[in-house]
Amino acid sequence: MNSRYKLDFIIEKHNFKDDKVIINGKVCDGFAEDSSSNYIYEVIRLKQTAPLFFAEHIDRLNCTIKNKGYDFVLSKETAFSDLQKLIEVNGFYLTNIKIIVLFKEDKPLVVTKYIESKYPTTLTSVNGVPVKTVKFERQNPENKVFTNEMKQLRKRLASDDVYEYILLDHNNQILEGSKSNVFFYKGDTVFTADDDKVLSGITRKVVTSLVQKNYNIVHKNIKYDDIPNMDGLFITGTSIGVMHVRELDGIDYGNNQNTIAESLSDLYEKYVNNSLENSKFKYNITPKTKTRFDREIALIGNAGFEKLQNSSVLIVGLGGVGSAAAEGIARAGVGTIGILDFDVVDITNINRQLIALTSTLGQKKVEVESKRILDINPNCNLHIYDVRLTPDNIDVIADVKYDYIIDAIDSVSAKLALIEYAYANNIKIISAMGTGNKFAPLSFKIDKIKNTRYCPLAKVMRKKLGELGIKDLPVIYSEEQVAKDRDKTVIGSMPFVPPVAGYGVGSFVINELLSRDILALSQQTSSK
Repeated sequence: MNSRYKLDFIIEKHNFKDDKVIINGKVCDGFAEDSSSNYIYEVIRLKQTAPLFFAEHIDRLNCTIKNKGYDFVLSKETAFSDLQKLIEVNGFYLTNIKIIVLFKEDKPLVVTKYIESKYPTTLTSVNGVPVKTVKFERQNPENKVFTNEMKQLRKRLASDDVYEYILLDHNNQILEGSKSNVFFYKGDTVFTADDDKVLSGITRKVVTSLVQKNYNIVHKNIKYDDIPNMDGLFITGTSIGVMHVRELDGIDYGNNQNTIAESLSDLYEKYVNNSLENSKFKYNITPKTKTRFDREIALIGNAGFEKLQNSSVLIVGLGGVGSAAAEGIARAGVGTIGILDFDVVDITNINRQLIALTSTLGQKKVEVESKRILDINPNCNLHIYDVRLTPDNIDVIADVKYDYIIDAIDSVSAKLALIEYAYANNIKIISAMGTGNKFAPLSFKIDKIKNTRYCPLAKVMRKKLGELGIKDLPVIYSEEQVAKDRDKTVIGSMPFVPPVAGYGVGSFVINELLSRDILALSQQTSSK
């Protein structure tokens, strides 16, 4: 798909066609889907701790089997056992699985397999996706059956310049998408088709319940001529959750900020997290099943890692210090991360900033960093603030009550405003002092602002914070004297210095979240 809108997706890079599959509980070399036959199926998204809405998906699978006239029930325990075997023989991947049920001479053939899946990045969710209408009517929409006609439609969609097809029936009514459900809204009222007219997805049912609790909902088949009168629309599905539609047949609805779609997306994510936490079907991942955080879990244990997954950190400023701090926080598995910066990647950033490459020159720093974070951890709940922080707009970060803030900005007024905000809202914060005109990365120390020395920026901050009564702010600063033999028209910087400071503040925050006193640990080590 080539779209004029910026669409980015997270894809688990793996050749799933070479993987083993599970057929009727046995490990097999593979399974080729027969394009000439119809089959019953469910697609289930694997999250970090459990398959999403697993019980609900198996219930719907069994409902379809019954509606097709077969005397067979797939138990949840059997389906989950097959999933466990799939993970054990292939490894664990954050992707979707497909459970296929075929009947050969009325005998069931149950296939469980990995499939390549893609999930929208935060930027794509904010920008929204383009869609367009096509004439297509699903036969027996209440049953999830993959037909040859649907396969041809999906093939056509793959080569089109839109993300999704919105289906029009013979009465020119919009009922659903080819792989999603559709909701329109006007004011505080949300419109969606009658349940018996669509393939009612699990996500659709969750979102419908959320709409009923927070907005007005009307079950109505939207006519094509009604589209221009709507304020907007969104689609829902296993991989996308709640996805804002940017454009439908040339009508531009803008991005999703301050829309019903944005609000419902947030509510849906909270519902998902609660569902996973209370799921009865959590993986029993054996040691031979690798995950991206294995080496960290070996050090801090599952309880420690779950604490990080449930924590939130905001990094303000994505320069040499901030980009390294964001990298470390993401690789530690922190569940919710906020990143704030207004700038673009400049060629002079390349010598010290992790996000600065020839390929990223001219791109927004928050866009580059968001891709990097989500490539590290696709399950991260990412909040993006594309703004220059000032004392006048400090409330822009108030949408999330962060557990910790990392201050990696240069502006004294902005640093003071951010620190005051954190103290006023009882949010922990660590501030990075100057890293320019230094050579020695091992000269950094973390201490209270009142104990700093040799750092020109720390001297200014120490005075101004003292006037505010703030003396115990933790900061990272260098005890190296500023280089004197240098070009004083610019602030010089070495490749190793700012990133070390960034990893230093990141390490401090992670240890604080784990209730480990890194300063005491450092003192114990240095005294031996």
